[in-house]
Amino acid sequence: RLPGAWFGEGVTVQAGRCIQLLWREGLLLVRDARTLKLRDTVALPSGISEGWGITGDGAGSLFVSDGSDILHELDAHSFRVKRRIAVHAAGRPLPNLNELQWVRGEVWANLWHEDRLPVIEPRSGAVRCFVDLRGLLTAEERRSLGRTPALQQEAVLNGLAYDEPTGRLLVTGKLWPRLFAIATEALQKVEQKP
Repeated sequence: RLPGAWFGEGVTVQAGRCIQLLWREGLLLVRDARTLKLRDTVALPSGISEGWGITGDGAGSLFVSDGSDILHELDAHSFRVKRRIAVHAAGRPLPNLNELQWVRGEVWANLWHEDRLPVIEPRSGAVRCFVDLRGLLTAEERRSLGRTPALQQEAVLNGLAYDEPTGRLLVTGKLWPRLFAIATEALQKVEQKP
């Protein structure tokens, strides 16, 4: 449980540790993956303005987003910045990177307030394609989200998890009534400009 003033965001499990970002507090919480007992609280490295999304490659690197077009690659043990990766599609920066997942050697992200996922080549930052997730919710379901216009505006795609053994991507959003399990091989991937 987080203190009331803290806002939890991205989470990844790497090498027996559950690592959670806090949105505006500038912190990483490191927990035991089995018990969730807090092991450590670590300041985010300089240059990461907020904690939005986090994933890991299982080989010593974490990738962190802060809502910009930059992926911050961190050492998974020391949390020091290894490099900063400018994400781009069709030669243009791609801002609003949010939740992140490592899927078969690539970083899949959701874009805040969009229903498409860029598939990012982690070495270069190039977007190989976008995954189109429009249509997961019906028009009626979208209209029913939130009781006020402000809540409806924020009822966006905002949750990704990858289940490696099954090859399924789990997708949901803020205030969404369902969790979708989608075979990654069946997803429509389209080349398009940002």
